[in-house]
Amino acid sequence: VLVLDEFQYLCEDNAALPSLIQRFWDLHGKNSKLFLILCGSQVSFMEREVLAERSPLYGRRTGQLRLMPLSYRDTGYFFSEYSAKEKLIAYGILGGIPAYLNQFMLHTANDSQDHAQRTLEQCIKDEMLTPQGYLFDEVNFLLRTELREPRTYASLLHAIAGGATRLNEISQRVGLDSTNANKYLSVLRELGLVKRETPVTERAPQKSKKGLYKIEDNYVKFWFRFVLPNRSLIESGNTDLVYQQMIAPNLSQYMGEIFEDVCRQYIRRYWEEKLKIAPKQIGRHWESDLEIDVLTKNVDGSHWFGECKWWNTPAGENVLNHLITNATKVSDQWKRNPRYILFSASGFTDALKQRAKKDGIFLVEVDDLF
Repeated sequence: VLVLDEFQYLCEDNAALPSLIQRFWDLHGKNSKLFLILCGSQVSFMEREVLAERSPLYGRRTGQLRLMPLSYRDTGYFFSEYSAKEKLIAYGILGGIPAYLNQFMLHTANDSQDHAQRTLEQCIKDEMLTPQGYLFDEVNFLLRTELREPRTYASLLHAIAGGATRLNEISQRVGLDSTNANKYLSVLRELGLVKRETPVTERAPQKSKKGLYKIEDNYVKFWFRFVLPNRSLIESGNTDLVYQQMIAPNLSQYMGEIFEDVCRQYIRRYWEEKLKIAPKQIGRHWESDLEIDVLTKNVDGSHWFGECKWWNTPAGENVLNHLITNATKVSDQWKRNPRYILFSASGFTDALKQRAKKDGIFLVEVDDLF
């Protein structure tokens, strides 16, 4: 087995390397016992120079694997000393990229002998809110590495992070027509930085006019939301001010959308092992007058409706009542055999727990997610 890691850098030193490998493979490699693995962290390069039709290596692969970000549950293993809620916040800030997670996991040089992990606040300050921090300028490095027009892509990401979610809103903010904006957004989607979301109830999602664009990479989302707008303050040494006045008061609001994604991950990845119920479709649903955080269509014909609350207080019966009311408003084919599930970052009131036990409502707290 021969592994060539960071293949793009080898090719920078010798642009003829793909052709040399092609010649070797055609003459000797394909009939040998050699197992050759080409790895690269630059997605655009690997697709263009290794997988694309014009590549000298085209047609010679026996398989390919694109490593995806870790799930929220897997990221929790990096932070064994954190509470479940802190693990989710770390995931909301960093996403599932191991290199980023490792930066938060590292011990500070002046730790006591028990090597306690840095607090989440200190990790954010050290790695993101100081000019020398590993994650302070990582987004710019990523865009420059992967893309030919990093400023244009940065403008698109900044617009989405600032609340523009529809194609026409995004194009207006960055000064592009919708056709060109859509082309750039397609590239960001291919890189896993942006996703286009439609209501799970849509029959033709690709043609739907309800599509909303969201930043899919949590670290990129956090960076454009909190680091970039405060860059001047950070470079002036105002780390504590940025955290206390810009981040801490807004972190719960930021985590609301992250928590919804985590809850959908939980159902998609782990619900089957818990209840032996497999969802055929899962997503969220929205209309002008309602929003449902989690909606699933399951193989047994049931439909699950879910609400996710990243609150500092326990969720009560009003949350369940609101969800049940919204569930009656979806199309008939999506409300057969309805069941209800509630997620809460701060637990549930006693009244809701009693009602849930009586009515078969599932209640999930943050500790249950791990």
